[in-house]
Amino acid sequence: MWTCCRNKDLYQYFGDATTFDTTYDTNVYMMPFGMFISVNNHFDSVIFASVPLSEKEENFQ
Repeated sequence: MWTCCRNKDLYQYFGDATTFDTTYDTNVYMMPFGMFISVNNHFDSVIFASVPLSEKEENFQ
């Protein structure tokens, strides 16, 4: 899982409603990719962390 100091700071302000969003079969490596996302006070998406997943596609259907 990847995150940086800025993302951790943003989580303190906007982390009260967080979504874990996954996409699969859409990237070059055909691997699922997950992101922890929220919305700031300007209704812009804020990414807190991201992670490539090694799960099989069957688990996401």
